[in-house]
Amino acid sequence: YEPAQQHNAFVETVDQRLTKDLSFFGEGYYSNRRAQFLNLANQSPASTQDLQVQVPTRNPYYPVGAPTNLVVNYNMGLEVPPFTAATELADRYLFGLNIDLPGDWKGRIYYSETFNGTHTDTHAVNPNAVSAALGWTIPAGFAAGTTPAIGTWTKPGAVPYLNLFCDPRTVVCNAQSTLDYVTGRRLSTANFWFNEKGINFDGPLFSLPGGDVKAAVGATYTSERWLYQQFDNTKVPSLLTPQLQESKGAQFWAVFTQLNIPLVGEANSFLLVDNLEFEASWRHDQYSDVGGTSNPKIGFNWTISRDIGLFVRGDWGTSFRAPSFAEQSAIVGNVISGINIPNFVSNRAVTIDCGAGAGSLSDRLQNPGAGFIGWAGVVGQN
Repeated sequence: YEPAQQHNAFVETVDQRLTKDLSFFGEGYYSNRRAQFLNLANQSPASTQDLQVQVPTRNPYYPVGAPTNLVVNYNMGLEVPPFTAATELADRYLFGLNIDLPGDWKGRIYYSETFNGTHTDTHAVNPNAVSAALGWTIPAGFAAGTTPAIGTWTKPGAVPYLNLFCDPRTVVCNAQSTLDYVTGRRLSTANFWFNEKGINFDGPLFSLPGGDVKAAVGATYTSERWLYQQFDNTKVPSLLTPQLQESKGAQFWAVFTQLNIPLVGEANSFLLVDNLEFEASWRHDQYSDVGGTSNPKIGFNWTISRDIGLFVRGDWGTSFRAPSFAEQSAIVGNVISGINIPNFVSNRAVTIDCGAGAGSLSDRLQNPGAGFIGWAGVVGQN
């Protein structure tokens, strides 16, 4: 169910009273996780690495006497298994002061930093390298994005032809140098870093028959940075490795306050009202990239009977969540890959338009000798 993993982690917490009214607190952790696995059939690239390609008659393994234009279905996953190695490095530290103030008020000041970085490296076949290894001449391609224009190309003479008329379950069908030639790599790195500073105070204001009216106020300042990189030559028209990279930074500050008003408590409870408390809060967030937003909230907690555990609660408010880096990015996608179940969310990322028209990738897999027109990069959002 889960891949092979190695995990090292360290966690520490500390609390120290400095004076009668002042104490220090801190916490931190470090985590280093590594995993290795063969991709499943419902992952990308799939474990089967299925090919459906036309083989040229110049291929030395072409069956003698067979008609021309043979199309072969072949499972490359037996010889080039889509192996993935992944790492995740994470660390966080937090420290601050707890302060006892006059009038039973308390305060907290804190500072924290969090980092998380992931890296994956997957091996998978490059369909155009497969065509070249079979003996086709791959047509020229125009520049697209970070990929430069290329001329026509064929496999190097030192690389043996690819043999698809063979059963790799029983014999060695292809030289390792040929398998290395058709194997591409998909590397991705995603790093994010958070820094937060905050202060908050809370305590009683005055007393009512139902209890103490309490208030809280606070503020935070947060800085965020993200970096995403991808190198992938498993889906490109040549063996060149285009680089996709995007980085972003943002800051936001927030102020907030809350008021708790107990109207009914033990001292003044009556039939069907053991406790009744109202809450009101307000928060303002100011983002460096999407502007500011203010959001109120009001609510109540009504205890009808403590003996039978009967409560009524209600609230009303507004809220706002700034879009995440992945939601704003043109190249980062969100993927949910179930284990042993079909994918139920499609990948949202930069893709190549592989229409079935002449000159498209799907057409060239059927007929690699067809003329190549060009590539169109699109952002697929499913």
